[in-house]
Amino acid sequence: MLRIIGQVLSISIFIGIFLLSLFITYGYRYDFEENEVIQTSVIDVCTVPKKADLYLDGEFRSDRACDKIFGLDLGAHALEIQKDGYYEWTKNIYLDNQNVSLYPQIFLVPYPDFYTTTVLENNADQVWIAPNQSKYLVYDRSYDILKVYSVSGSTPLIWEVPYIIENLVWENNSVIVADTSGGRYQMNVNKGNWE
Repeated sequence: MLRIIGQVLSISIFIGIFLLSLFITYGYRYDFEENEVIQTSVIDVCTVPKKADLYLDGEFRSDRACDKIFGLDLGAHALEIQKDGYYEWTKNIYLDNQNVSLYPQIFLVPYPDFYTTTVLENNADQVWIAPNQSKYLVYDRSYDILKVYSVSGSTPLIWEVPYIIENLVWENNSVIVADTSGGRYQMNVNKGNWE
């Protein structure tokens, strides 16, 4: 008899845990203060560089490069990403019950001293940041080269400049337009071909 009761109890616990996990997975939780079941939402966040601190409504939540945060109340929230040496990224978000809120590529912009110590070195003259803040162009006039840095910290690409650059703008996240002493040029920074 005790054996049957033990088996029934084990099966009941398993079913209870399974139903509870489904309950949470589908975005619900029990609010003990209000004594009711409420619907929740999820955010999915990825940051560059890694090891940035993620805060939601002023509360620390994660320092992983990519993370999902479940069980969030529907409505307005303040999302903040912080890392030493980088400007803080903030966004007011509104969570609803329709979908997971995705923030797949949050790029943090380094403080200016990052350029002088890490990117600019000794010979670079100017820095231009891509519109999505994923790449940085550094112009080294002494060698007439452009260095293309990625926020992720990969090895920079180095491209020779046909003439002295007088002005430069990002046309989009991969194409730049440069006014040079030899006229206007365009370059795809991923390929390095000047036109």
